[in-house]
Amino acid sequence: MQSFIIDKIKTPLVKIQKPVSLLGVVRVVFQMAVILDRIRRLPEPTKENTIYENTKTLIDIRDMFSVYYTNPSRKMVMLALWKWVIIMYDWGHEYSSLGDWVIEQIIRRGWDRRPYQHPSPDFWKEPEPYGGGYNLTDKVEGYKLFNDVRDIGKYEKGD
Repeated sequence: MQSFIIDKIKTPLVKIQKPVSLLGVVRVVFQMAVILDRIRRLPEPTKENTIYENTKTLIDIRDMFSVYYTNPSRKMVMLALWKWVIIMYDWGHEYSSLGDWVIEQIIRRGWDRRPYQHPSPDFWKEPEPYGGGYNLTDKVEGYKLFNDVRDIGKYEKGD
């Protein structure tokens, strides 16, 4: 599976060039469709075939996302992207460490709340009311991760 990921997904992603013509745009769209199809063919990451606890958390979040997100024209693409993120997180320390760093930065710097009732109820079926009324870091304040990250050191915006 490792050689398939490198040869059929990662290498083509790196080789995609900025399109300079309409034909170039069509070529990039086609290449992305081929890559998404290859990702869809990869084995589904499950709690049983993954290693890290954070990967299992991502799987839980993906499963919840899959229930809430109901846009039929984009759901396949969104789930392929989730699959790719989960596989890459579980596959290598470099990728999981980068993902962890992003989460640490969100917690350190704060993150504005999503607007009330967003995403749109047309394609999102989360129990109401949802969105609005809280800051993301307010929701995690009681969790150990928040306390650990906060205690590592406070960073000013731009660091």
